[in-house]
Amino acid sequence: MTAMRYRVTSRRLVGCAEGDLISAEGLGALGHDAEHAEKSGHVVAVGYDEPKKHKGARKDVSDSDKD
Repeated sequence: MTAMRYRVTSRRLVGCAEGDLISAEGLGALGHDAEHAEKSGHVVAVGYDEPKKHKGARKDVSDSDKD
């Protein structure tokens, strides 16, 4: 099972920059409760955090194991 990942949407979350990806464990290490931070709108849950290629992009070597 993969750990839940969050994207920081608030500049007011201490220890994080807006747009950062962070795990629930990382939030806990910074002293934040992940559930509370999500309810208050400081972070949003992310299901897929690998950067997507634009349409028509060429495949690279890292894509060969996904086919």
